Amino acid sequence: MAYTTMTPKYLDLHFWKQLYAGSLPLDHQERKEPVFLMPREEDGEKYIYILLTKHSDWVSLLVYLLAGRGYTHTSIALGDDPDSYYSFNFRGFVEETLEKHHRKGAQFCCYRVAVSQEAYEKIQHRLLFFRQHRKRFEYNRLGLLCCVLGLPLRRERKYFCSQFVAELLEKSQALSLPRRSNLFQPNHFVSLLECNPSSVKIL
Repeated sequence: MAYTTMTPKYLDLHFWKQLYAGSLPLDHQERKEPVFLMPREEDGEKYIYILLTKHSDWVSLLVYLLAGRGYTHTSIALGDDPDSYYSFNFRGFVEETLEKHHRKGAQFCCYRVAVSQEAYEKIQHRLLFFRQHRKRFEYNRLGLLCCVLGLPLRRERKYFCSQFVAELLEKSQALSLPRRSNLFQPNHFVSLLECNPSSVKIL
């Protein structure tokens, strides 16, 4: 697997704070390439990427306090398009980028997970369905509250971020989950992926 060249300073939050404050030399500020480039599939294996983030808005703060701190948002990307992440937020089904999360000052980590061809295709088809019918789906605020309280509530065509990602993994059989998808919080992915031999933390 060939990774895009990335020096350590581009993973340094202080570097980016300086960059956006305009205190770095102009040659740094005029860089045209994306801030982060995930490795693309080159060795025949199939991968998905699971991104965990923590923002500073009030919804994230509420989840942070109620869900035992840690990460507050989860999204997923496919190995053949690793710069486009999919999830749910208060606007419904959304497409995200790692660079956008970073511009907003989010803390994050990202895991690459090797999956079977069958699981990959199931996730791919499901994401395509959500993209084509995004107006049918809404954010599941009540479901999120029940999840934090340990109450499994499933609502038709309504999702919160970690429920959405967990359901994709569950229905595709990409990973075996220790709890129901509607009880999955962003922090639960850390313990799930850290002990899974098919996953690697890359950011």
